[in-house]
Amino acid sequence: MLDSSGNEVTLFRSKLANGRWGFVMVPTDSGANSCVSGAAVTCTATESVKVLNGDGTVIDLSTVDPQVPTIDIHAGRSPARVVPRAWSTGRMRRPPGSGEDPQDEPARARRSTIMEYQQLAFDRRSTRGYLDRPVPRPLIDEIIEVAAQAPSSMNTQPWHVHVVIGEVLDRIRTGNTEQMMATGRPNREIRGHANYEGVHRERQKHVAAQLFEAAGIPWDDKAKRMDWTMRGFRQFDAPVSVIGCIDRNLEDSTEAYFDLGQFVYGMVLAAWDRGVGCVINGQGILQSPVVREHAQIPDDQLIVITVAMGFPDGTFAANAVVSHRRSVVEIATYRGFDD
Repeated sequence: MLDSSGNEVTLFRSKLANGRWGFVMVPTDSGANSCVSGAAVTCTATESVKVLNGDGTVIDLSTVDPQVPTIDIHAGRSPARVVPRAWSTGRMRRPPGSGEDPQDEPARARRSTIMEYQQLAFDRRSTRGYLDRPVPRPLIDEIIEVAAQAPSSMNTQPWHVHVVIGEVLDRIRTGNTEQMMATGRPNREIRGHANYEGVHRERQKHVAAQLFEAAGIPWDDKAKRMDWTMRGFRQFDAPVSVIGCIDRNLEDSTEAYFDLGQFVYGMVLAAWDRGVGCVINGQGILQSPVVREHAQIPDDQLIVITVAMGFPDGTFAANAVVSHRRSVVEIATYRGFDD
């Protein structure tokens, strides 16, 4: 591939000093053989190491403090397409945990992979406040490509997604909100839950209280709580909406919904790993006919869910909320184990 100056470069994925993943460009003829992360990003190259910014521009790391958290380095092609090819030519040593180098210690490789996934799973947050900044289509493509590796029943892959932005998304927001305010009743294509009761209601109230506290909304302030609900109807004003569907002829198949859920969770994790926030949002498609009309969704697909997506607004306090998770003791029941 070529950089912005027309020089041939090779793209490598690396974890930068600020803890975020980036794509490091090294001149192809530099003879680079190592790239490490730590206090700084260092590559043995004859030219300055560069990374791609979120808008596709190039940043010279020699002029940037690597600790600055606002640098977005999540653009570019899928590393799965580029990195193995670079490793195979010997231009760069495989990072520990890659699982590609026979000299790597297998146990260390497994630990590295486990730690990366564990950190990703624990760090992910639902994003309800977004920057007014577009998400590049190549980045969305990459996120969806990762999500598409999800397992499915008998490899049926029943999922479809419709990615909506701009005026089309604005019309969906407006129509969904107006219809909900006019009727007060959802008009979804799938059966939703009734009012939660018991422990499920308690968990719902707990996370709502956390969000309202972060947003400065008193529990008894009905007007502000309604404004929060309206934000949900508008998909939290995210710049991107990814509408998740399944094939309509699988409408009665429980497995198809389960499969879509796996796809969606993979998409959310892939987005977070690239600096993009998401919230899985049923409120944004409560009026499914509106969504179908403006997104031009075919009749043979059933609208199930939507995911609001965009770059998180670091000043939006509710984005920092960490909801409670049940412990393993509460979740799991074991039989036949020697205690």
